[in-house]
Amino acid sequence: KHLLFSIIMKYFFLEKLNKILAYFHIQYILNEALKYSLKIILFIVFFWIGIRIIVFFIKKTKKVLYSKELDPTVISFLENLITASLKFFLVILLLTNVFGVNGGSIITIIGAMGLALSLAIHPHISNFFAGVLVVFFRPYKVGDYLEIQTKSGTVISISLFYTVIKNDIGMITIVPNNSISTTAIVNHTKEEKRICEFFIDIDTAENVQAVKEIIRDLLSQNTNISLDVFYPSVSIHSFNNTSFKLAIKIWIDTKEYNSLYVSLIEDIRESLITHKIKIV
Repeated sequence: KHLLFSIIMKYFFLEKLNKILAYFHIQYILNEALKYSLKIILFIVFFWIGIRIIVFFIKKTKKVLYSKELDPTVISFLENLITASLKFFLVILLLTNVFGVNGGSIITIIGAMGLALSLAIHPHISNFFAGVLVVFFRPYKVGDYLEIQTKSGTVISISLFYTVIKNDIGMITIVPNNSISTTAIVNHTKEEKRICEFFIDIDTAENVQAVKEIIRDLLSQNTNISLDVFYPSVSIHSFNNTSFKLAIKIWIDTKEYNSLYVSLIEDIRESLITHKIKIV
């Protein structure tokens, strides 16, 4: 009796369970979930493999470009552009082959999304085209020292949308390309040589001409100073009751600017102290 009862209950339970599953299409849902789970796993695996291939390809391409001695700015820009393009086409390829999405449908959707996104991300599009202009017209390149409004530093990379600069104390500033293209830029390293200017305050009791000669003699002995472009200038910039300010201007190699600027100030100070000139 107990065995018969158990069989009847199991049959009754299974019949009811099948009716419930059929009513809510749960079995169909489970089958579809399993099918798409496998597709998602395949998508992730192939996407990971594709990214590894893209990274390998980009590294090899960069080596070839550097061997051709192309400008680092162009190489950096091309690297970002090619990487973004390859990742985009990788996703499209996987969607059409793994999930069976129709290519024409994807293009239609992308076109509609592109119109909507173009309005939503207008500033980023402006940044992109500004980045293209930077690469082709080259107002600056990687390694240049720029002054942009209140920011200054050395350009370390130029991407599709932003330019990254590092200042003298190592802080990173990310500047949108669009803002750079619409404002004045001071490029301190565009030319091979640049003027180095600094000031020294001397007590009014000192002989101005004697101080000038001491500084000129010191500068004329420095082989890093370009005498063929512009002879070192030492002149009175301003004065008051207690001191006069001397302005010193010299032409030096742009690459040596930072190191030479500091060493010249120290050398001039030591020379004036040696000649017992009172510095205010």
